Amino acid sequence: MRKSKLHQSGFTFIELMVTLVIAGMLVAVGLPSFGSFMERTKLTSTTNDYIYSLHKARSEAVKRISGAGLCPSVNSMDRNAVCAVGQPYSSGWIVYADENSSGVFDAGEEILHRIESRTDGFVFTAPAVFSEQIYFDESGNSVNIADLPVSGTISITYAGGNLGRNVIVSANGRVVSEEQ
Repeated sequence: MRKSKLHQSGFTFIELMVTLVIAGMLVAVGLPSFGSFMERTKLTSTTNDYIYSLHKARSEAVKRISGAGLCPSVNSMDRNAVCAVGQPYSSGWIVYADENSSGVFDAGEEILHRIESRTDGFVFTAPAVFSEQIYFDESGNSVNIADLPVSGTISITYAGGNLGRNVIVSANGRVVSEEQ
């Protein structure tokens, strides 16, 4: 009697099913964490964009020895973008060089940086002194249109207010971020 030397390789049905059950349990455990991770990442990204824009405005004001500001803009990505009084920063924003030192963005002034709308769940809450713009003078100080020092905290929340960061602008122009 002769024995067959045929060798079969592969997985049995039982081994395959056990592997799929384990993979399913790992996905079920990891998926909610991944969603939370993505929300935190979006908040961090938006906060970093906002802080970068503030730093850009401040550094350009010092470099140009002229004011520069950041203001909300509903058409920030358009060639002729303008500041939008009464609109939240979540509608987008622009950083501009105040070439005539008027304290506000005027037609024809250079737009240095543009950020598009962040309306997908973001809420920016700015104090009255920063609701229309955040302006830096030639020394890098945060000032209002009357050239008086101002400071305040802009709150950025996401996911129905479950996640948030505060961006603090000091009168000396220093910008810091902290968790809510």
